[in-house]
Amino acid sequence: FAKDQLKPADYAVLKDMKEGDVSAPFESSDNEGRDGYTMYKIVKLDRIIPSHTADIDRDLQMLTDMAQQQLQSAAVNKFLDEKQKTAYIVIDPLFQKCDFVRKGWVR
Repeated sequence: FAKDQLKPADYAVLKDMKEGDVSAPFESSDNEGRDGYTMYKIVKLDRIIPSHTADIDRDLQMLTDMAQQQLQSAAVNKFLDEKQKTAYIVIDPLFQKCDFVRKGWVR
């Protein structure tokens, strides 16, 4: 993860760690800034990659993985969009007012 993508609680723990270190358990939230669930984490810092401009020799595998992940995500989203239109899905009234990540489940 890039430093600016880390949650404050995670960064506070990682900033003083060295490669190979394992943290003590610490408290974090799965949804920083909003009502989220409290979780406890133990992290291991595998390696530190200094920030740099992307380079084909150094970063090809990472860029390939990112592109593959985007293609997979797009395929899953397309599949779900198509199935949502034709599938009959029953959602218990208790949960119909929930804020679903994917819209269109409740009509």
